[in-house]
Amino acid sequence: MSMYAFLQNHSIDYITQGLWHLEMAVKPYAYKLKPFTTLSFIFFSLILLILIRPFLPNPRPINELNRLQNDYYKAMFHQRARNPRWYNVLAQAANRREFKVGLVNMDDEGGQNNVLHGLAEMVSVVFDRAGEDHRWEDFFPEWIDEEEKWGLPLCPKIPMPRFEDYNELDVVVARVPCGGVKEGVRDVFRLQVNLIVANLLARNGWRNLKVDRTVYAVFIGSCGPMWDIFRCDDLLWHQGDHWVYQPDLERLKEKVLMPVGSCQLASSHAGLRAAGWKVKCIKRIQSPHAVKDAYNEWNYSKLRIWELTEYDKLIFIDSDIVVLKNIDEFFGYPQLSAAGNDKFLFNSGVMLVEPSKCTFKTLMENRYKVNSYNGGDQGFLNEMFTWWHRWPSRLNRLKIFRGEEYKKEHEMLGNLYTIHYLGLKPWACYMDYDCNWDKLDHHRFASDAAHFRWWQVYKAMPKRLQSYCALTESMEARIRKWRGIAKDANMPDGHWKIKIEDPRQHHS
Repeated sequence: MSMYAFLQNHSIDYITQGLWHLEMAVKPYAYKLKPFTTLSFIFFSLILLILIRPFLPNPRPINELNRLQNDYYKAMFHQRARNPRWYNVLAQAANRREFKVGLVNMDDEGGQNNVLHGLAEMVSVVFDRAGEDHRWEDFFPEWIDEEEKWGLPLCPKIPMPRFEDYNELDVVVARVPCGGVKEGVRDVFRLQVNLIVANLLARNGWRNLKVDRTVYAVFIGSCGPMWDIFRCDDLLWHQGDHWVYQPDLERLKEKVLMPVGSCQLASSHAGLRAAGWKVKCIKRIQSPHAVKDAYNEWNYSKLRIWELTEYDKLIFIDSDIVVLKNIDEFFGYPQLSAAGNDKFLFNSGVMLVEPSKCTFKTLMENRYKVNSYNGGDQGFLNEMFTWWHRWPSRLNRLKIFRGEEYKKEHEMLGNLYTIHYLGLKPWACYMDYDCNWDKLDHHRFASDAAHFRWWQVYKAMPKRLQSYCALTESMEARIRKWRGIAKDANMPDGHWKIKIEDPRQHHS
C-alpha cells in the first residue's frame, strides 16, 4: 500500500480526532471567556458536534493511529526480511532476487504466499497423486523377461504433470513425503514427488542441446529428497527441514531417462530420450503374415500411432530416415497422405495419419482377415487405405538405385526433405564409406553421398548423443567379414581398398 492510499483510507480518523481534540481543548478554558461569549461558543460547538457526530466513526486514540503508521512502514521497509532463509541462499547463489518458482505438493500448506512472500512468480504444478494400486513391488519385481519372449516388459505408469505447461522455471520447491519413519523407505508417492521435481529441473535446465540454464531445487520436509536421485555433491545448503540443491544437469538427465524402476532394462530408449523425445512404451503387435524372426515380424506395432488421440494429426517417420529440412507444411494434408513406393502403392515410412480409437479398432479387427503383400505393415496398410493422397517423392526419398537413371556413383538428387536409408544403415557401417558396397546384392542401396549426409548429422550431435551410435563387437565383426569377402572377390568399385579412419572402430 502507498502512503497516499494509507492516508486516504484513514483521513476520516484524522477529522474525527481533530474535532475531539478541539472539544477537549476548549472546555478547560471556557470559564475565562465572557459569559455570553462562552455560552454562545459552547452552545454552537455542541450543536455542530451533535449535527455531524452521527456521520463520523468513533475516534481512534492517538496510539492506535501511530500503530497503523508503524505497521505500514514495517511492511514497506521490512518485507524482504520475511522471506525464508533458503530464498536468501538462492538469491546469493544466483546473484539475483527474482525467480519463477514451480510448487510441487505444496497446496496442502494452505497459504503458500505466507511461505514464499516476495518471490516474483509462483505456479502450482498440477498432477494426480499415485493411487493405492501403485505398489512398490510392481516397480521393482523379482524377475523380468529380459529376452522379451513375451513382448517388451513395461513398468506401471506413475502420473506426471503436463511438463510442457511449466516452462522457464528457475526453482522447483517441493514438500517431500517421508513415507513413514523406517529404514529403506519404499513409498511410491515419495518417489513420484522426487521424479516430478527431477523432470522439471531437467526439462527447464535444458535450454538447448549445448547450453544448460542454471536451475535449483528446494525440498521441505524432515527426510529431505531421495539421495539416490539428488546427489549430496549438489547440495548447496541444508538447515533443519530445508534443503537447497543446484543439480548437475547432465547426471540428473541421465537419471530421468531411465525407466521408473527395475521393471525394465535400464538401457531402454535412453538415446531417444536423451535427444529430447517423448517416449511412449507400448505393447507390441505381432505381424500375423510375417515370417518368424523376420525383420518385420513385429512392425504391426506401428498401428498404435492411431491410438495417439491427444493429437489431431501426426506425421509418422520410420527410424531409418534422416530429416533434412522442416516438413511442417505437410500437416495441411488429410489422412492418408504418403509418397509413392511402387505401382499404385504408397511407402509407409513417412505418412500423415489422423489418430482415432475406432480406426485403430478397425485395423486390429482386420489384421488377420486382410493379407499383406510383404508380411509387414506397409502391405497391410495399402490394402486398408486404397484411397490415398500423393506427397512428392523428395519427402520420402528412398535410397535405392535402379537401371541407368542414376550415375554410377549413386548420387542423391538435391532439394530433399528426407533420406530413407534402405539396406545396411549408416550407423551400422564405418564413417568412411557406405558398406552396402561390400555386398553385391546390396549395391542398389549403396550411396556414399547419402551415407556422408547422415554422418554430417552425427557430427553435429552433442557428444553425449554420439555414444548411442557406437559400434558393438558383433556389428564390427560383420563389417570386417564382408570387407574381406569384397576384397577376395576383387569387387571393381574398390571400396574395400579404402583405409578406415573411423574413430568408432575397435570400440564397443
